[in-house]
Amino acid sequence: MAWLGQRKTVTPVASGIVGFVALQLFDNAAGDIITLVHQYVSTPFNSIPFLRFDNESSSLRTFTQQMTLLIIYYVFAMGVKHVIFHQLFSREEKLGTYEDVEEELTEVIKAIDTGDGERIIEEKVTNYLHAVETEIRKVFEVRKRHVDFIWFFPVNEEERYDIRLYYQGKIKDLDSASRMINTALDNEEKPVRQKNSNIKSDSNMEGSKHSQSLIVRNYGEIRLGLGVFFLKDDVISEEKEQEFMKITTNLLLIGFNQDFVESLERKFNRVS
Repeated sequence: MAWLGQRKTVTPVASGIVGFVALQLFDNAAGDIITLVHQYVSTPFNSIPFLRFDNESSSLRTFTQQMTLLIIYYVFAMGVKHVIFHQLFSREEKLGTYEDVEEELTEVIKAIDTGDGERIIEEKVTNYLHAVETEIRKVFEVRKRHVDFIWFFPVNEEERYDIRLYYQGKIKDLDSASRMINTALDNEEKPVRQKNSNIKSDSNMEGSKHSQSLIVRNYGEIRLGLGVFFLKDDVISEEKEQEFMKITTNLLLIGFNQDFVESLERKFNRVS
């Protein structure tokens, strides 16, 4: 019994010693791992004295370095995550959501039906054109400086038929765009959509600043059309072209709405 009593006294002490030794070994191992990681992650910053790893540094300096490096790598990781998320998921948000275009078109038609003043209608027309151009830029992922938009419609002046061009802002290569629109309208097959994926290889377009183009017009007799001219290569893909077709579907039927077309023409004529 005396032995058992002694055992009860010694066991907690032995357990404490073993636990203490294990904790020290763990602390030492953890410390070695942290030091090794610190040395590795600080390597890209060896040119910065404050972040350069040094075994002789004080505990405070070492801790400050580790916290600074942790923040730097955290910010970098969040940046990478943002880029990946943007590439994978942002196109899903961009494509197939054309509420702005539909809403602005509805506003124009409502203004015409209710007999609003010409100034009000023109303002709504401008909003509609801007919405179409904005959605197209989103789909093709281009900035304003990389694309020209030119709207065109026919005019009869002094018994002479002509095509008038309308655009908002400065066109980077108006001559090139005008020639492509004329070529599209001269096409005997009169397709409502025409694409040129390699403008600079066309001998008739020598010197053009544009690389690719898409032109769409209404069915039947020309009443309204839109030319989109890109100043970058490889912008048009099959997927993006399908989205472009969705955005511009209303343009195919616009020739059947006389009031709408006339309101557009008044807008164009006023600013031309």
